[in-house]
Amino acid sequence: MEDFKSTANPLKGDPVWNVLLIMLYSGVLFILLSCFHLIFDGEHKWNDYWTAIGTCLLLAGGCFSGGAFIGFMFGIPRVLSNPTSAPDDIKNNSKTIMQNDNLVQISDWLTKIIVGVSLTQLTNIPHFLHHLGEKFAVSTGAYENKGVNTAIILLVYFPIIGFFFGYLWSRLFFPKMLADMDKMLNPQELELRAFSNTFLPQKEAMKVEMQASIADPGKNADPQKGQWGGKTSSNNRQVTGTVVQSSTDTDLFTISLQVFSTNDNLPLSGNVIFHLHPSIPQPERTVMADKGVAAISFLAFGPFTVGIECDDKATKLEIDLGKDIKDLPPNFK
Repeated sequence: MEDFKSTANPLKGDPVWNVLLIMLYSGVLFILLSCFHLIFDGEHKWNDYWTAIGTCLLLAGGCFSGGAFIGFMFGIPRVLSNPTSAPDDIKNNSKTIMQNDNLVQISDWLTKIIVGVSLTQLTNIPHFLHHLGEKFAVSTGAYENKGVNTAIILLVYFPIIGFFFGYLWSRLFFPKMLADMDKMLNPQELELRAFSNTFLPQKEAMKVEMQASIADPGKNADPQKGQWGGKTSSNNRQVTGTVVQSSTDTDLFTISLQVFSTNDNLPLSGNVIFHLHPSIPQPERTVMADKGVAAISFLAFGPFTVGIECDDKATKLEIDLGKDIKDLPPNFK
């Protein structure tokens, strides 16, 4: 549940949010006062008062929920199924969610519709509202104009308030929740979270060991350095990689390496051996090439050199995680 702490309602404490809450509370207060006459008219009892209030609150709640649903539909974000087609600013930030502009489009459509039908259709709206008001007038406990007016106010006021609640929530809160869920379900993030939660003592020991080996001049801090030819490309084989910082532990990184052929006529096959830093669990790992690519992912706390053997150990590659990989996180050092 800690992953959702950052998704606390962003509207809390915001002036707009406070205004909406005041308007909502004012609507509830209006219901209480509009039914207050039942106590003193001499024809009703306290039970009638509470019945009228309960019915009005149900009507207001239904209108509020309907407005909130429409507002949510207008503000629901778009999830990019193909991030490569997104604008440059979205690509650069690795975002897969864009803000929805349906409200702008709907507003444009409504404006055109209103201009086209204003002379014939808009005149029917007051009659329609009055008809609904007569149907729901009994909810206020009154059968005169006062009950009709109260019902009309409820039918207009609460859907508007609900719309703004739903729209602002879906614009400011829902995208963050979707992004966090997407991040939580990412396989690498699941691996990082499981590692952090299950192997916390081992993680700290690994970190101390790696930092100690780097700080101690008497130790070889990077034992694989220079042992495998010092090249990322050799004999029609090449190794590339990426480094991604964990969102759950800023000291932890996911290293992904891929070995492949640079010659389509000589595809990579067989076992590929990766030689990692001794502080990494299972520092020597063997991976079978799949469709011409041998890939491996592991967790680390800083840069070091990885040695690779392939083609039955005939080809040796070497990649320095701190120098041969581009776009490294700032604190990967």
